[in-house]
Amino acid sequence: MEDVAPRERELYVILTPKEKKKFKNFSAKLKTKNRELTILKKDKFGNCIFYDTKKNICKIYKNRPFECRAYPFLIHFDNKIIFKLDTLCPRARECSPKEIKEIKKQWLNQNLPLNWIKAYSTIDFFTLKNL
Repeated sequence: MEDVAPRERELYVILTPKEKKKFKNFSAKLKTKNRELTILKKDKFGNCIFYDTKKNICKIYKNRPFECRAYPFLIHFDNKIIFKLDTLCPRARECSPKEIKEIKKQWLNQNLPLNWIKAYSTIDFFTLKNL
């Protein structure tokens, strides 16, 4: 396996409560200020365990977690539910207003518990901007 340089920031694939069972054998816990969240495990270089470094692709692309499908759009709680965009992602500059509207709808259709959203919001994503 090819060595992959460590990332400048810590990235996690956060699983929604509904995805915990599906990825049970491939997950770990992440403690946040509000509660524990379930994340996908990483390889020894800090990459998602489903990332193929030689081919630069996701091994489970068609069945990837919701957060991977929604990225770079993230849900956030700041006295109310808002949405943020990770500006570090090159795809963030290419998103149309229609796509933004659709992904907001998909996030809301997850019916995520508010305490999960609050915990998710405490993760340090420092390249986010409000939508």
